[in-house]
Amino acid sequence: MLLIVSGSGYACAQGQISREKRSIAVKTPVQKSKPEKTVTRQSVDISQLMFKAKEEEDNGNYSAAANWYRQAADNGNAEAQYQLGNMYFEGKGVSKYQEVALDLYYKSAEQGNINAIKKIGDMYYDGIGVDKNSPAAAEWYRVAAEKGHADAQYYLGNMYYDGDGIDKNMEEALKWYRKSAEQEHSDAQNMLGIMYEGGLGVRVDYNKAVEWYKKSAGHRNIRGEINLGLMYYYGLGVEQNYEEAVRLYLNAAEEDCYEAYAMLEIMYGYGRGVNKSETESQKYYKLQMNSLNRTKNNNYTQRLPKFYPSLRIWCMNLDGQGVGVLPVKNLTKLSEWLLKVAEQGHAYSQYLLGYMYYTGRWDVSRDYKKAYEWLGKAAAQGEWLAEQFLEQHLLDVDKSLITSP
Repeated sequence: MLLIVSGSGYACAQGQISREKRSIAVKTPVQKSKPEKTVTRQSVDISQLMFKAKEEEDNGNYSAAANWYRQAADNGNAEAQYQLGNMYFEGKGVSKYQEVALDLYYKSAEQGNINAIKKIGDMYYDGIGVDKNSPAAAEWYRVAAEKGHADAQYYLGNMYYDGDGIDKNMEEALKWYRKSAEQEHSDAQNMLGIMYEGGLGVRVDYNKAVEWYKKSAGHRNIRGEINLGLMYYYGLGVEQNYEEAVRLYLNAAEEDCYEAYAMLEIMYGYGRGVNKSETESQKYYKLQMNSLNRTKNNNYTQRLPKFYPSLRIWCMNLDGQGVGVLPVKNLTKLSEWLLKVAEQGHAYSQYLLGYMYYTGRWDVSRDYKKAYEWLGKAAAQGEWLAEQFLEQHLLDVDKSLITSP
C-alpha cells in the first residue's frame, strides 16, 4: 500500500521512504544576510562539526550550535539535519519555523534516520507545520516502529487501541505495546498491564498485568504506580497488601495525581495500610478536587477506558468503599458510556454494565437478561468479579426473566 502524504513531498510505502514531487510547496529556510563560504564535503570533518555543535548546545549556546549543525546538515549528515530540525522546531538559536523543521526532518528521514521519521509522524498527528492527518501519522509511525523506535511503537499501539487514523485492533495494539515495552518504555509497559487486566486483545491475566505494572512502576511511571497499587489493594494477581498500595499511592501523589489523592482519601478514611485519620482523609479529598478541577477542560469520561484505574476507583462507590474521583453529575449517562467501552471487549466494563442492569443502579432500569448477557461476556474473558457474581446470584432470579425475549 502506497500512502502519499499530502503536501509533504514524500511517500511512505512498505517501510520505505522516498521523496516525490511536492504538491504543496514547503517553506524554505530564511536566507542569510551574508553568503557563507562554499565548503565541499571532502574538506569537512563531519564528526568535528557534530562535536562542536553538541558542545555548544550543551553549554546553552544555541545560535552557535545551530551554525555547526547547519554546516554538517548542508554536507548531507542525517543526524545534523535532524538536530537542526529540532532547533527550528523549538526555536533554539534560530527563529521558530516548524515548516523548515519538517523539511529538514524529511531530508534526514530519506537517509533512514528513525528519530526524524518518528518526528514527522508527530507533526502529522498534532498538525504542526502541516495539516493534521492521523492516517499519515500512523504510516510514519509504522515505518519508525518497524525499524525499532520504542516511542513510535508505543504511539502506533495507541492508534490501534483508539482506532485513531487506523482501524481499531486490540491485537495489533497489544503487539506494538509489547515491542515498545520490551525496550523499557514505561508507558507501553503500563498499557500492556491494562490490556492483560482488562482482557483487551488477550484473555484476562492478572499475574501478567502485575508483572508489567511492576516494570512500569519501577521507572516511577505514575500510571504504573497507580495501577499496581490497585492490584495490591484488591489482591489481583498478587497478595493483598494495603501498606504497599499506600506506598505506591504516595509516590504517585508527589506528581499531583488525582487518582492517588482519591485512593489516599479512602486509605486514611478507612485506616487501610495506615492509621485511620479523618484529617488526612479530608486533606487528600481537597487535593483530589483541586487536581480534578485543573483538568475540567478534558473529557474525563472519554479518557477512562485507557486510564483504567480511574474506573476501578470510581467503582468503589458501588461497594460503599469511598467517594471515587468523579462528581455524580458526570455519571448521568454512565451506562451509555460503559456500553461503548464494553462493546470494544473491555471485560471490567462488561462486568460493571452487567452489575448495573442486575441492580438497577444509576441510570438504568433493572434488566436481568441484559445483566447476564454482559456478565457472561465478562466471565468468558476471565474477569473474576463477573465469575464470582454469577456464581453467587445466578440462582436468585427466575430463569424466565433471563431467557424471555
